Amino acid sequence: MLTQSYILISVFPYSGYLAMHLIPGLNSDDAGNYAGLVSSSFMIGRTLSSFEWGRASDKYGRKKVIQALLLLLAAFSVLFGMAPTMRLALFWRCMLGASNGIMSSVKTVLSEYPRGDKKLEKKMMALAFGM
Repeated sequence: MLTQSYILISVFPYSGYLAMHLIPGLNSDDAGNYAGLVSSSFMIGRTLSSFEWGRASDKYGRKKVIQALLLLLAAFSVLFGMAPTMRLALFWRCMLGASNGIMSSVKTVLSEYPRGDKKLEKKMMALAFGM
């Protein structure tokens, strides 16, 4: 769960500097627009893929999907960090979002874990809603 939040917000402090680094001649006044693109491209990818990851976890199993998502997050994070152009950075950031469908699988696992224990079920649901 920490990886999802970290991947989402880790780019915020430096996205303006990233834009100025990747776009030659970009000044600090215009860097905010491109920083917003970098930040929002993650959520675009996440929006387009979340339901499909839920279907995949139902079909192939939650553990396999969670493991695949963590592997994809690691790979796409490295590729985003090494992107030489703004277009590639936006693409890899969008792919990071597309591979961030871990929330639905984890929340489902949390709801299945208690198996009739009402006290544990309340704790798990509080944890799930807190995410």
